[in-house]
Amino acid sequence: MRRAEETQGTGMSLDLDSRPLEEQDNPPPVPVTSGSHLFEDGPKSKTKMNPSKPAVLTLTRSADNECPPLPFRIGFADDPSAEKLTGAAPAGRVKAAFPDDQPSTAEAEYFSHNEALLNPEVMQMQILPNYSSCTPDLSVSVIQETASLPNDYSGGLVQSASIESVSDEETNEEFVIPEAFLVEETAPVEVLDVGVAELVEPDPRMVTFALKKYHIIVVLAFIAVVGIVLATGLSINARGNIDTPELLQSSFLTSSKPSVLPSSRRPSVFSSSLQPSVVPTSLSIRYVIEKNVLQRNVTFDGMETTNSRFLALTWITEVDQRKLLASDSQLFQRYILVLLNFELNLSWLSNGNECEWLGVECDSNGLVIGLNLDDFGLHGMIPPEIGMLQYMQMLSMKNNSLFWTIPSELGNLRELSELILHTNQFIGTIPSEIGQLASLTVLSLYSNHFTGGIPCELGSLPQLSLLYLNSNNLNGMIPPEIEELTSLTDLDLQKNRLKGTVPSKLGNLQQLSRLSLHSNDFTGTIPSEIGELSLLTFLDMSLNQFIGAVPSELGNLQELSWLYLYANNFTGALPTEIGNLQQLSVLYLYSNNFTGTIPSEIGRLTLLTILDMSLNHFIGDVPSELGNLQEISLLLLRSNNLTGSLPTEIGNLQEVLELHLYSNGFNGTLPTEIGQLHQLSKLYLISNNFTGTIPSEIGRLTLLKNLDMSLNQFTGAVPSDIGNLQELSQLSLYSNNFTGTLPTEIGLLKSLTDLSIQSNQFVGRVPSEIGNLQQLTVLRLNHNMFTGTFPINIQNDLNLVVFCLQNNNFTEILPAKTETDYTCLD
Repeated sequence: MRRAEETQGTGMSLDLDSRPLEEQDNPPPVPVTSGSHLFEDGPKSKTKMNPSKPAVLTLTRSADNECPPLPFRIGFADDPSAEKLTGAAPAGRVKAAFPDDQPSTAEAEYFSHNEALLNPEVMQMQILPNYSSCTPDLSVSVIQETASLPNDYSGGLVQSASIESVSDEETNEEFVIPEAFLVEETAPVEVLDVGVAELVEPDPRMVTFALKKYHIIVVLAFIAVVGIVLATGLSINARGNIDTPELLQSSFLTSSKPSVLPSSRRPSVFSSSLQPSVVPTSLSIRYVIEKNVLQRNVTFDGMETTNSRFLALTWITEVDQRKLLASDSQLFQRYILVLLNFELNLSWLSNGNECEWLGVECDSNGLVIGLNLDDFGLHGMIPPEIGMLQYMQMLSMKNNSLFWTIPSELGNLRELSELILHTNQFIGTIPSEIGQLASLTVLSLYSNHFTGGIPCELGSLPQLSLLYLNSNNLNGMIPPEIEELTSLTDLDLQKNRLKGTVPSKLGNLQQLSRLSLHSNDFTGTIPSEIGELSLLTFLDMSLNQFIGAVPSELGNLQELSWLYLYANNFTGALPTEIGNLQQLSVLYLYSNNFTGTIPSEIGRLTLLTILDMSLNHFIGDVPSELGNLQEISLLLLRSNNLTGSLPTEIGNLQEVLELHLYSNGFNGTLPTEIGQLHQLSKLYLISNNFTGTIPSEIGRLTLLKNLDMSLNQFTGAVPSDIGNLQELSQLSLYSNNFTGTLPTEIGLLKSLTDLSIQSNQFVGRVPSEIGNLQQLTVLRLNHNMFTGTFPINIQNDLNLVVFCLQNNNFTEILPAKTETDYTCLD
């Protein structure tokens, strides 16, 4: 190798012939030479850069290169073999110019550094070529404008990536790259922290630098390098990674670490930040974590040693057997997870890879993409540093005891698709920064203590399909921006304090299948536009203050299965279009002010299992079409003004479990078809005007548990078939006109707990078989015409709580305690 001639000058500039190599004058050859044989004969000379003449830097790539962006770093530093300068290296500016077909705006200032944690002698710049076309050769013109560069300055231009050759432009003489600077991905080497021309993500097949036009000679003594490395303890760790121009410009002043991660690896945000290497490892880690991870201006200075952030730093630097360096691409990620461990009382800490910790999901590159911490017994506050896990796609911490506020830094997780934090103890407002999560599909925050309004910024989530904000203390109105959530399928706002009218623009949410506004303070009418939600299967507007008539447009909801309108102030007749909802399974209309008759069109809802029209002002007869509801399990018509007799078609309701008809004006006899309701467990006929006798067919209802026929005008004797009701626990026949004797079969009702038959005209003796009813606690026989001696076994064998016998014709006076110890209501 020949040495470059030394020249004097006050400045240095670097120009570039931007033409392709084949068009340049005397283009240099691009030899490929191995550097493995170097230093066999001792140290070689240091490459010198002539400070008084311009130089050319050309990056040549093979024609089959896939042309990824190739950021690289150029550094200027003292020649270690020359006499040291007094003070720091001079400051100045470096500009990069590119050919017209390869535009870029790369420009960077470089300064001398005198901070305690930084090398005071190294100056360097980083350039990210920004080109769209793929050409075999990329040429870059670099111009250095220095201020008062000393005449005796001897700048070293040395590469530290896998560069294969350097040649002199005038003589075409090839210089073999010193082996010490050939950094292999699998075998990083310690190299001097001096100025470098570094390829941040080199093509693994071929990258060649040629230095042309003026004298540039590359010779560096291996012994000198090793000696300085040992003396200063400087090191370059080949594990960094730079992924964006912004990070390049923020980190080049402090980092001289080469990055040799393959370009196929996903870039890590953690490896592109400050990476000082000239201080002890623990201080470097503390510095980069404080500058790049800690949020809200928090520093380690003066921090309590019990603080979770300090505990995490201590564990990383003193306990963790992985002994990560400040430049390690996984450092920030591991620190944040350790911080979560201390903050939320996890039991993660181990020396293994953090991707193996329970609930942590990583991609193939070892980057955290998910945290599933459901039902972990977590207790504490989510630290804002979690917002640095920028590749997170799923964060789920439901069913824990997390408290305080949700950190606004979650808005930095731009790849997050699922945020699930329901069933915790969060307070405060929902951070508006969640509106920045453009990839979010699921937002579940229900069952917390959030206050304030629904952030209008949530309207900026175009991918959101599930929004669960129910069971909080949210107030205000539904923001109109909600109409922008055109991907929304589930919207649950129930159990809050929301008010105002429901915006008609909800009709724009054409993908909506579930809408719940239950238990709020909404007013006004139901907007007719709700009828445009053709995919809606669930609609709950109950427990509000809605008024007016139910819009007939609801009949357009052909897919609707559940409709809850109860506990409002709806008025008017039920629209006949309700009969169009042929997929309807549940219809709750109770506790409103509906009037008019029950529309016969309801009989078309053949899939209906629950119909509750109680506590309204419906009038007229029960339509016989209700007999078509053969899937019905609950038919609740109580507390209306219904009249007439029950239609015989009621016997078609073979699946009905509960039939509530009380507090109406029904009259006539009970149809014998009632005996066909073999699944019936509760029959409430109380407070009507039924007449006639109890049909014996009632004995077929062998699953009946509650039979209440009180406060009617039934007559005649109780049929002995009543003894077939082995599951009966309540038999209430009071306040009718029953006559005759009680059948002895009543003693077969072994499950009976309440026998209330007062205020009738029963005669004869009380059957002693009642003493067999060991479950009986309430016995009301008062205000009848019973005679004879009261069976003593009933009083002695049963643990009666209510025992009423007064106003009968018993021949024997009962013990006084019977009358004084038990309360009997007529």
